[in-house]
Formats: sequence, C-alpha cells, structure tokens
Amino acid sequence: MLSVKNIGINSIFFDVGGNSLLALKLVALIKDEMNIHISVTIIFESPDLQSICSYIDAILVNRENENLHIDAYLMEEEVL
Repeated sequence: MLSVKNIGINSIFFDVGGNSLLALKLVALIKDEMNIHISVTIIFESPDLQSICSYIDAILVNRENENLHIDAYLMEEEVL
C-alpha cells in the first residue's frame, strides 16, 4: 500500500506516503482482512500506527468479551 520499506510503530500514516485515498483503502483492507469496521476518521485523528493498532485491539477485546458473555449465558441456560 505504501512504498516505504521501514515503518515503525510510531510512524505517522501521512508522513510515510499515506493520503486520503490510501486511508480509505486501508479502512477497506482492515474490513476485508479482519472483519472490523473502522471509520476513516480514526486514521485522520490518530494517524500513528500504534494508535490505529490500539483502536483495532480494543475492538477485538470488546468482541471477545461479548462472545464470552454470550457463551456464559448459553451455558447457564443449558444448566437450567
């Protein structure tokens, strides 16, 4: 996506060749590859890789917690 070889965790998306069109492509890639919908606004508001990863991680943790609650509820229903 970007033509930069060395990108670090603190790299800013727009400083390493990113632009608004590539931000849209990044959001689409995240959705396709990880089944996570993020707003392109996240890329503009927190353009460093660490912030973007932290945002995605928070979504994954929240999704996992929801699944655990659902599993616990279903197990409880089976016991009753």
